Amino acid sequence: MLEIETSEAVYELELYHAQLNITSRCNMRCEHCRGAYQGAVDMSVPDFERVIQFCCPHIAQKGGYLITGGEPLLHPQFRELLLVVKEHVRGDEFLTVATNGSFLTEELLDFLEGLAFPDTRISISLDSCDSSRHNAFRHSSHAFESAVQAIGLVVQRPNIQSIVRATIQKDQLQELPSMVEFVESLGADILSVSSIIPAGRALKRPDLWFDVASKKQLVVLVAELNCRRNGLVVDLNDPLAYISAEYSGSSGEYGGCIAGIGTFSIEPDGTMLPCPLLHNQPIMNIKGISTEQILDEYINSRFVHDLLERKLTGACGSCELRFTCGGCRARSEAVSGSFLGADPDCWLC
Repeated sequence: MLEIETSEAVYELELYHAQLNITSRCNMRCEHCRGAYQGAVDMSVPDFERVIQFCCPHIAQKGGYLITGGEPLLHPQFRELLLVVKEHVRGDEFLTVATNGSFLTEELLDFLEGLAFPDTRISISLDSCDSSRHNAFRHSSHAFESAVQAIGLVVQRPNIQSIVRATIQKDQLQELPSMVEFVESLGADILSVSSIIPAGRALKRPDLWFDVASKKQLVVLVAELNCRRNGLVVDLNDPLAYISAEYSGSSGEYGGCIAGIGTFSIEPDGTMLPCPLLHNQPIMNIKGISTEQILDEYINSRFVHDLLERKLTGACGSCELRFTCGGCRARSEAVSGSFLGADPDCWLC
């Protein structure tokens, strides 16, 4: 439990997950990449372990760790990092490895299963059921084939949950039902859908962004598709999903965007961010500092305090669902210049 005292109150928080972007190395050059690194930057094992040690007392029940990159399997000490997590993990925490699938092998899956994490998940990026479109988006002629092959390997492992992560553009709304059918045919457990956020390379590509009408369509469509499934779970990784009818009446509870208050992200160079898409709002750099220093800087961070108190402006600031949803802080920053501004995709404004 994290105890954070602001100018207004004392809050007790738990972390639902920590995202550790362990390397900038990658074999693809995706159109929406949030990475801003030149060359290879790898998180060191000691820094990684200090972050895990910081998290341990504050991770919520059934919370856990998301390890990604870049392409995390290209970290030269990837397995050593997994051993660090294993040393500190509790009996109810999850470990998710998010990958493009290119370097996933049977032997690596054997290693993961041998570690026997309480809840192991592999998340594989697949942005279209059209191979040429996925390959073009990822700037790799083998991206689609690698992803499908990797999904096939994971679904054969009953002790590992298979997640397909689709980052889609607004002109793919008509494709989404086919995408659901395709992912279901592969045998995956979850299809997690995200829209492209204007950050990183996508910041200069407004043609990739959703607008208000298309985002509302996406929220409604994902909810409908999920209701029709028997085995496959279809979810939407977007805070605006929390303003749909199924969440009505939940205002006042933190949900939606939990940047800085239920999660954080660590970049390969040690920079801690409230969210991996909020590159202009660093909380600290954890490189070489103690867990005590990490805790002190976190609980006293102005960014964390503002996010915790939901000191939002514009339509988000006056919305009764500002705690339930919170809007996307990265979209706000990209469009308005303020990470506390209104979410430009919201149709309630």
